[in-house]
Amino acid sequence: MIKLTRHQLRQLIRETIRKTQGMKTPKDIGDMTIEIEFKPGEWIAASLWKIDEAGFRNKAGSVQATSGEWRKPGSCSGAYEVVWANAEGAPGFGPMLYDIAMELAGDKGLMCDRTTVSGDAGRVWEYYLNNRPDVIAKQLDDDKRPFLQDPGENDPSDDCQQVTFRKRTQRHYHPYSREKSYKDEFLDHWATKAFVKTSGTPVLDELEAAGKVTRK
Repeated sequence: MIKLTRHQLRQLIRETIRKTQGMKTPKDIGDMTIEIEFKPGEWIAASLWKIDEAGFRNKAGSVQATSGEWRKPGSCSGAYEVVWANAEGAPGFGPMLYDIAMELAGDKGLMCDRTTVSGDAGRVWEYYLNNRPDVIAKQLDDDKRPFLQDPGENDPSDDCQQVTFRKRTQRHYHPYSREKSYKDEFLDHWATKAFVKTSGTPVLDELEAAGKVTRK
């Protein structure tokens, strides 16, 4: 495995990010700031704030995630589930907020909302799956029809609600969950994964070095 220096990792991430249409990087933040709320194992919120023409401070975007275990303790491999994402006040900064949330999630990883995902958010998750060399995807099982450990005994810790996957693919868990085509599609889809950044916290580090981050 090739090991990159921290500088090389930052360059790689910047180049990869810029390939996503309209996506902003820490260099683009201008006079805006990032506010972080983080309770390990419970809650993550990364919010973007800017000052309007009247001098008032307004929230321009936010990604919020809660531990997936709130649905069922001991499930979803402990990954954090994105339950709110919006950056309408600062177009192009949404993916950067996702990156920050993923960096805070650490080895637990970040996953999509288990029941519904917008088209824009879906494209972010698909990009993580297919185009980010600094991100790995952890496979989650199907809580309705677990099969990852077949033919062995099921490990319930990775079982996770997969409603988003079924809505996106129109796949129902019965009787198709025992078919190879169902399993192949399940294993290929971004909605069935949790995503972990392998390069540490480069985006957050760069923003903090620039004095752009406050923590609540």
